[in-house]
Amino acid sequence: MNKLKLSLYILSIGLIVFSCSESTEGNELNNNELVTVISTEVYSITKNVNAAEFEVLIHKGGLLIDVRTPGEVANGAIEGNININFNSPSFKSDIEKLDKNVQVLVYCASGGRSGKTMGMMKDMGFKEVYNLKGGYNGWPNK
Repeated sequence: MNKLKLSLYILSIGLIVFSCSESTEGNELNNNELVTVISTEVYSITKNVNAAEFEVLIHKGGLLIDVRTPGEVANGAIEGNININFNSPSFKSDIEKLDKNVQVLVYCASGGRSGKTMGMMKDMGFKEVYNLKGGYNGWPNK
């Protein structure tokens, strides 16, 4: 009985190996052919930057997102911002509506909420997100 089991085992291994092997006929490359490999790796840039770097990035374009409350924004903000209140119940869904392929610059009062937002955006698949270190409190152009 053990010989029968062993024979069946060997036969089934042979069938698996034989059925999984591919024919290489027609797959060889000539020396003059070029093989192109396309990477599907997803990348993202998330970085905390100082005020000078942030200002340079603003001039490059993209979305400038202020995640402070409307009351905080009323006391001053960086020109050209879109206010998406971090404390709003719709905050995450509002962020998800943004273009993930556009450079995003995010700030809050001191960098905490915007730092969390940057991490969240990275997890959502945003390609390029920059956070203002020190937030609006450290912005020299008030």
